[in-house]
Amino acid sequence: MDLEKVRTTHVGSLPRPPNLSLQNLDKAIEDVVRMQVEIGLDEINDGEYRRQSFISDLTELPGFEVTELYWENSAGDRRFIPVILRSIAYDPSKPILAREVEGIKRALDKLGVRRRIKVTILAPSFMARVYPDP
Repeated sequence: MDLEKVRTTHVGSLPRPPNLSLQNLDKAIEDVVRMQVEIGLDEINDGEYRRQSFISDLTELPGFEVTELYWENSAGDRRFIPVILRSIAYDPSKPILAREVEGIKRALDKLGVRRRIKVTILAPSFMARVYPDP
């Protein structure tokens, strides 16, 4: 282990391009990965561009349902709030972070570089506080 090197990364989402949409999502991820490589970060993420919010990967699991409830962020974007309506299930054949990891890998491959890939996942204790038993 190289004790003289301090790994660099960031925590959380990166600012989204103003025109981010499903049609240009892959290009936006390529751009944000390139930016992180160019500034020298050792651990790269996709800016969390694929997520509606920091909990959305987990709320895609069966058992959550999107409702008409929403919160509005400082940019004026409405984020619909999922709620738990039944037991939460997990299908191992559909890993919840695979899309993010694969998108980052593709962007790094296009750049011809290797970096550590980082994705965020909430701790079960946090989810228990936000979503108590139904």
